[in-house]
Amino acid sequence: MSLRSRGRTAIKWSLFEKFLKRGITFVVSMFLARLLEPSDFGLVAMVSVFTAFAEVFYDFGMGQALVQRKQVSEVQYSTVFYVNMLLGIAVYAIMWIAAPYIALFYENDILTNIVRVSSLTFIISSAGLVNASVIMRSLEYNIFAKAMVISSVVGGVLGIGMAYQGYGVWSLVIYGVVSSLVNTGVLWALTPWRPRALFQLKSIKKIWLTGLGFMNVGVINNVVSRIDNLFIGKIFDAATLGFFNRAKALQELPQYTFILPITRPMFPVFSQLQADDKKLQEAFFQMLHLLNFVILLIFGILYFSAKNWIVILYSDKWLESVPYLKILLLLMPILPYNVLVTSLLKGMGRMRLLTRLTILDGIAIFSGIGFGFFYGLVGYLYAFVGFKYVVYFYRLWIVNRTFKIDWKTSVISLIKMLAVVAVIFFVVGFFNISNVFLEAFVISSVFVILFVGISFLLKLEGAFYAKQELKDFIHRKKF
Repeated sequence: MSLRSRGRTAIKWSLFEKFLKRGITFVVSMFLARLLEPSDFGLVAMVSVFTAFAEVFYDFGMGQALVQRKQVSEVQYSTVFYVNMLLGIAVYAIMWIAAPYIALFYENDILTNIVRVSSLTFIISSAGLVNASVIMRSLEYNIFAKAMVISSVVGGVLGIGMAYQGYGVWSLVIYGVVSSLVNTGVLWALTPWRPRALFQLKSIKKIWLTGLGFMNVGVINNVVSRIDNLFIGKIFDAATLGFFNRAKALQELPQYTFILPITRPMFPVFSQLQADDKKLQEAFFQMLHLLNFVILLIFGILYFSAKNWIVILYSDKWLESVPYLKILLLLMPILPYNVLVTSLLKGMGRMRLLTRLTILDGIAIFSGIGFGFFYGLVGYLYAFVGFKYVVYFYRLWIVNRTFKIDWKTSVISLIKMLAVVAVIFFVVGFFNISNVFLEAFVISSVFVILFVGISFLLKLEGAFYAKQELKDFIHRKKF
C-alpha cells in the first residue's frame, strides 16, 4: 500500500477513534455534569496545571522522537521502554511529595489525595508509550481506536456509577485513572511488540536529544495552556473554574474530535515527504481547505446556539458558562492552520521553530492574565483571544518564509469560509424560539443547509474535499 493510501487510512481510523472516544467522553461528561457540582470539576482543574507539567517528563519526548526517526532498532525500543518506566516512577514520587504543597497553595486539603491518586497515570502511561510509538510508525491507527473506545467505556461507566453513589470529585479522579489503565492494557494486548532484555543508553542518545525538542514543546503546551486554571482557581474559586472548564471543554471538543485526529497522522506523512516540496505543499493545502470547512461548520452550530447547547447538555446550573464559551469559540477559525503547522514542523524536525511558536502562544495567556486582574474573567478571555490572533499572523509569515507555503492562500481559504458564516448570521442570528431544544435544532439545521449549500455554490475547495472524503468513507467496505 502506498504512503498516500496508508496515510488516508490512518486519518480515517484516527478520526473514527477520536470521534467515538470524544463521543463517549462527551456523553459521560453530560451525566457527570448533572450528577456533580461545578466545584467538583474545578477541583480537578486546579491540579491539572501541575500534573500537566509533570506529564511531559515521564518520557522526555522520546515517544514522538521514535516516530520521527526513519529507522529504530530493537535495542533502542527496549532501552526507551526501560528509561520511560523509570521516569514514570520518578515523576510519580515527585508528585506524591509535592501534593501537600499544591493543596496548601489552593488552601484546600482534599487536593493532596487527588494529586496522589491522579498521578498514578504517569506510571501507567509509561508502560504503553513504546507500543503507541510502534503503532504510529506503522500507521495502524485502528489499534488506537479499539483501545480508546474500550477504555472510555469502562472508565465512563465506573465514573458515572461512582457519581450516582455520591463519591463527588472522586468520580472524576478514578474515571481518569481507570481509563488510562485499560487503554494501556489494550495497547499491550493488541500489539506484538514486547520489551526485550536489551539496554544500551548510548543507542538512544540521538533519540533523547530529539525528544528534548518535543519535550520543550510539551512543557509549553501542557503547562502554559493550563496556566489559566492556576490563575482562575487561585483568584476566584472552584465553582468559577468549573464553569470556565465546562466552556473550555465544549469549545475544545471539535479540536479533539475532528482536527487532531485528522492531523495526527500527518506528522509521519510530512516526515516522509520532507524531500518533495511540491507534494508537501499540496498535502498541506488540501488538508487545510478540508479542515477550514469542517471547523467553520461546527463553529456556526456552536456559536449561534451556545446557550441552548449548554442547557441541553449540562442543565440550567451551568448557564454561567455561556459567555465564556462564546468568547473561546472565536479561536476556532484559526485552529486548523495552527494545528496543521504543528504537525508540519514535527514532521520536518523543526523543533526549535515549533518551540518558539509555542512560547508565543504561551505569552498570549500570560498577557491575558494581566487584563484578568482588572477586568475579570471575561476581560482575560477577550485579551487572550486577541493575542492568539496576533500569533496566528506571525505563524503565517514564518511558515511562508521557511517552507514557501503561501500565506495568502491560507488566509483566503479562511476568509471565504468566514464570509459564508457572516452571511448566514443575518438569517439565523435573530431567531428567538422559547423551547431550547427546538431553537437549537432549527438554528443548527438552517445553518448547516445554508453553509453547505453556499459553499458548493461558490465552489469553495474545502466543500469539495469534504464531499470526496465522505464519498470515500461511504464506499469503503472497511476502514
